[in-house]
Amino acid sequence: MASDEARRQARIAVGGFGFLEDSLRDLRYGWRTLRRSPAFALVAVVTLALGIGANTAIFTVVNAVLLRPLPFRNADRLVTIWEKNLSGEAAQIRSLQPDRKELISTSVPVLMEWQAQADLFEDVGAYSAFPARLVLTGGGEPEEILAGRVTANLFSTLGVPPELGRLFRPGEDRLGRNNVIVLSHALWQKRFGGDKTVCGRPVVINGAVFTVAGVMPSTFQPMSGEQAWVPVPVDAQSSDLFRGSRNMEVIARLKPGVSVERAQAVLKATASVRARVFPKWSEAWTTVVVPLREHLVGDMRGQAPGHQRSALPSWPASNASTELRASERPNGTRALQCRQLRPGAGTLCTSRRVPDCG
Repeated sequence: MASDEARRQARIAVGGFGFLEDSLRDLRYGWRTLRRSPAFALVAVVTLALGIGANTAIFTVVNAVLLRPLPFRNADRLVTIWEKNLSGEAAQIRSLQPDRKELISTSVPVLMEWQAQADLFEDVGAYSAFPARLVLTGGGEPEEILAGRVTANLFSTLGVPPELGRLFRPGEDRLGRNNVIVLSHALWQKRFGGDKTVCGRPVVINGAVFTVAGVMPSTFQPMSGEQAWVPVPVDAQSSDLFRGSRNMEVIARLKPGVSVERAQAVLKATASVRARVFPKWSEAWTTVVVPLREHLVGDMRGQAPGHQRSALPSWPASNASTELRASERPNGTRALQCRQLRPGAGTLCTSRRVPDCG
């Protein structure tokens, strides 16, 4: 046996570094092989980089959605509430918005009925399926921002406190009292330079004066890229004539001890009563309660990132193939394409982007 090999075997026998030496030898051999075949080396490096990148991206999504707790207080009690059509119209709804799987936003009158279920929910908040593009002026060049339109209690329902100032107060989602705005952390930093005296400051939005109420924390990441939030005036849509205008997406907080199954059973029963009282708008519609985490996981599985498609069955409508410009979308940034489901049943509308008006 050669002297070098004898020494190596002796070190192994007494617990030396045989494994390390073998690994170093393998690395040197691999390096020499790669140097002799640069094309193979390039393919190997690119393959490893893609594999590592893909696994990192997948873990990031899984960690954010499945493993890490949702960044809300007692998030296990948060649920989303939807309406679902049980008639033959469901196939038409699915063809126009396959990502929704027949789950539809609700109307303001139905939202108010759910908010009255004090035995089930601590709070029931909502946001419009159609964020608004607003023009912010003052303190710099005019800037178009994407603003979520929410009920005054949405943030308190989620259990998210502001980083600065306050959130919306009860009643500020009423006409004449809704000229207040909550800024995202990013917009606060970008537009106002992180000025901590911004709360209470007047800003001009679409030519009207709004008051900055507060700033959300940087950890609050809006899913659709909203830069700010304004109250949606729910009283303007509270009459029964708006029962067919299903444009509010609902998040509720269950009371302690109330299960999703119990909430589902109660709301399904009230949907049956609603269908008898308001058959024009509610016949063949039921209610579905989905835990918020399950809803978010479903979006990650079945919806492409950045996909922003909303459905709005509206009432009334005069013909089957009508394109309407959404009045809540300044500068014509969104239009609704509508189609009648059947005579007397209203229309189902899907939104699509159109070029801004010059």
